[in-house]
Amino acid sequence: MNKQIQNPFSFSMKNTGNQDSLQNPYTLNNINQIKQIQWVGKYGKNQKKIGKWMALWNGEYLIDDFGGYYQDELKEGLWKEPNKNYQIKSPVFDIGEYSNDLRIGNWKYSYRNNTHNCGKYNILGQKIGRWIELRDGFNNGSQVMYEGEYNFHGDKVGQWNIMFNAAFKCQEYKLIGGGFYFENNGNSKKIGKWVEEWEYFEWRRQVVYDGNYNMNGNKVDRWNILFQDDYGINIYKQIGGGLYEEQEGQSSIKVGKWIELSDNYTSVSQITYHGLYNKNGVKIGRWDIYKKDSLCGCINYDQNGIQIYKSENDPLIYVGEFKDGIKYGRWDTLQKGKYDQEYKLIGGGSYHYQNAQLKKIGFWIEEWKNFGWKREVMMSGEYNLRGYKVGQWDIIFKEAYGRKQFKLIGGGFYMDQEGGSIKIGNWVELQDKFYNYSRFSLNGKYNHQGVKTGRWSIYKNVSLCGCINYDENGIEIYKSEKDPLIYVGQFKEGKKYGRWDILYKGDWMRKYKQIGGGSFYLKNGDSQKIGKWCEVSEEFHDLSRITYQGVYNDNGHKKGQWNIYQNWEKNNKIGGGFYFEYNRGSKKIGKWTEEQKNFERRRQIMYNGNYNMNGNKVGIWNILFQDDYGINIYKQIGGGLYEEQEGQSSIKVGKWIELSDNYTSVSQITYHGLYNKNGVKIGRWDIYKKDSLCGCINYDQNGIQIYKSENDPLIYVGEFKDGIKYGRWDTLQKGKYDQEYKLIGGGSYHYQNAQLKKIGFWIEEWKNFGWKREVMMSGEYNLRGYKVGQWDIIFKEAYGRKQFKLIGGGFYMDQEGGSIKIGNWVELQDKFYNYSRFSLNGKYNHQGVKTGRWSIYKNVSLCGCINYDENGIEIYKSEKDPLIYVGQFKEGKKYGRWDILYKGDWMRKYKQIGGGSFYLKNGDSQKIGKWCEVSEEFHDLSRITYQGVYNDNGHKKGQWNIYQNWEKNNKIGGGFYFEYNRGSKKIGKWTEEQKNFERRRQIMYNGNYNMNGNKVGILEYIVLR
Repeated sequence: MNKQIQNPFSFSMKNTGNQDSLQNPYTLNNINQIKQIQWVGKYGKNQKKIGKWMALWNGEYLIDDFGGYYQDELKEGLWKEPNKNYQIKSPVFDIGEYSNDLRIGNWKYSYRNNTHNCGKYNILGQKIGRWIELRDGFNNGSQVMYEGEYNFHGDKVGQWNIMFNAAFKCQEYKLIGGGFYFENNGNSKKIGKWVEEWEYFEWRRQVVYDGNYNMNGNKVDRWNILFQDDYGINIYKQIGGGLYEEQEGQSSIKVGKWIELSDNYTSVSQITYHGLYNKNGVKIGRWDIYKKDSLCGCINYDQNGIQIYKSENDPLIYVGEFKDGIKYGRWDTLQKGKYDQEYKLIGGGSYHYQNAQLKKIGFWIEEWKNFGWKREVMMSGEYNLRGYKVGQWDIIFKEAYGRKQFKLIGGGFYMDQEGGSIKIGNWVELQDKFYNYSRFSLNGKYNHQGVKTGRWSIYKNVSLCGCINYDENGIEIYKSEKDPLIYVGQFKEGKKYGRWDILYKGDWMRKYKQIGGGSFYLKNGDSQKIGKWCEVSEEFHDLSRITYQGVYNDNGHKKGQWNIYQNWEKNNKIGGGFYFEYNRGSKKIGKWTEEQKNFERRRQIMYNGNYNMNGNKVGIWNILFQDDYGINIYKQIGGGLYEEQEGQSSIKVGKWIELSDNYTSVSQITYHGLYNKNGVKIGRWDIYKKDSLCGCINYDQNGIQIYKSENDPLIYVGEFKDGIKYGRWDTLQKGKYDQEYKLIGGGSYHYQNAQLKKIGFWIEEWKNFGWKREVMMSGEYNLRGYKVGQWDIIFKEAYGRKQFKLIGGGFYMDQEGGSIKIGNWVELQDKFYNYSRFSLNGKYNHQGVKTGRWSIYKNVSLCGCINYDENGIEIYKSEKDPLIYVGQFKEGKKYGRWDILYKGDWMRKYKQIGGGSFYLKNGDSQKIGKWCEVSEEFHDLSRITYQGVYNDNGHKKGQWNIYQNWEKNNKIGGGFYFEYNRGSKKIGKWTEEQKNFERRRQIMYNGNYNMNGNKVGILEYIVLR
């Protein structure tokens, strides 16, 4: 398709007048049209539109046969243009003839490929005769049209019908309303009986208004509102309406009782408002809101029609009257549950206004402060004439889903006193977190000052789950709630006293269960334990239910035998021992079996040994362990010797096997080593996982850790001498799926002249060694500790299925002060890993500096380069981008052959798509000879290249062609460059691509350049695809 335009980027958007005006009847009143329709065509002299103009939608989609011709900015001849209701989903067109920019003759409209006659314009652009017009807002769901007559002056006269296509087919329009127009002195007005569609009319809102207009064209008397369901067949039913009254010399207003519709009234949301208009046409008083036939809220207006209150759509609504802007008389509370169809009365009461105060009086049922879904709680009782609660107030509750009635669940007594009323006596109150399935309540007592005192028990449903204790002033002094462990008892003089119980609720337990407790008594003003007690461990939880059972003496000290129990499925004795009493307390003596501090189901570790008469551990202590679900089958896994120091506690000495802090049945880590006579770890401690070596820790003579290698993919194992690595050190690896460590490298250390040095042959890991980067380097260190000779880089693929293979390396040369790399090297980039093996291939000079071009490879494919000058300074880098440029530099300038490579989104490796040569002239790098260049916007959808020749001065000369390079290299344009003393310029005929040319936007421009290199004459645009 070829179209001639003066400038491909010029467009005009017409937006003038009114559809029925005489000048420029076409109007854009749709915001989508204003934003998305663009008119494209030619301008003549004085920048006036001439010739064919066409429309584009959203800048891309060319609408077929859309538009017409201009003559000196005036529309002439046949036009097809968007109707004012045009949208991409509702394509409505007007088709007809213009003369001198006025519509004349017969016009049609087209909708969804169906064309229909509209009517006729006279030579003045006025509608005359029989017409069919589309309603404003015409669309697929609201296909409403008007049918009637225009007189010779362009005024509506006689009967006009309103038609609607409810079946979404243009052939099935049916009469839904209409009425009569009367013309008087050039003005037409509605008179008599009319049936009109609602302003929001559509297939889901088939609402019409039925009533009369008087001779002044004003609505009068009764107007009814009628509605039919989505797919009804002209079965309209009355749903509302009211009375209109004409004001003298003015329009008419609504008066009296009315039923009106919400703006969002539909077949599935039939919301109506019922209320009163005063004689001035203003809403007053209470307007009830109904959903179909059910009350669902109200709006209250003052005498000036200002809304002063609204209650609608909430789970609770409040309905009543106002007097002088203040609530008055009976007010009802209605509820609609989550699955209820209508509101039901659940409460309410009366208001009384006295002494400038609004007060509740008499019997009330009112909602709890946290009332809501699954919290349907109400409170019922009396208000006295002063507006204070008095007497018995009950708390009632209804379970969710509305299946049951309200039931009594709490309450208490209010006592009237000066200044208000207070709670007294026993009360059952609800906690804020109360809801359907977790009915938390508080049970306790208020004193005669209305203050909570003593113990208030907390219940969940009917089970005790905590308590709060208050002193005589109502100050909270203790609270035990929510935790898995709670403690419940009494206070005396602010101290724990009498029986206290310990209750527990584990993760999978529905209610609390008593697991321990005992008694307190007061002695010298302090609270002390006495008699039999069952206590819980400090770390008691679901997996570690450890309890201690025994007796306290009169001084609050443990005495005699105390046993240790684990309490899972049943209470099993697992340990214990004897407490000896003395004048200042009690201490452990004799044989004891104790649990480890962090004992739990996965870590059932016990210690077995003896305490001497000083209460210190002595002799052999064994460490025992059983699996998660063992039945007292403990096995020895470690231990060692305790020795008492004179006048002090005991210490560990000699050989020990100890456990890691995180020792469990699935992570059995132990440490094997030696304590010196001062109880300090020394030397090498080997780390084992079950029976396999997996690391070591080295300590100096003072017990200070000087080295640790453990749990890493690589571990290093060797000896220290005087705190310094010494002799052979091995490198061991455990792959991601290996069960144990394997030797993969290592070498020897030598300490000389206060320096630790590697010597001899070494195999050592690459700096970025890791999973999927299993790279090692092997070679020699000389006696000075410098790398010398050939060093190889070796690599093993992940998963440990293959051996190490040579993938790179080079030569080290020894020189004063160290060694340097020289000659050819293959090195790895930091991002090298199993499936993306990035390497650098290039040369070091005799100063150990990178020079020249270093090629970048991914696996075995070239994917970039880095260029260095003679001083090793990077001067150029091309990598990672879809386009890369590869070549050499000379004197810091591009020189010789340079290639252009490309890798698109779906290409596995780079492919050469262009390039050419550079040479040096007067110190600058210039292109010369044949070149293939890429466009500035080159990408997967726009693979444009330019092919031609540069002259000796680096300027384009002769024929240059333009190619698109997708499946194959297709020539799509080009032209000629003319050489002159300062450069070159385009001359003659050229075909060029649009700036944003791509696969979906293949637009070319065809025209001429003059000898000055400027565009002249007609420029054609060509759409290739």
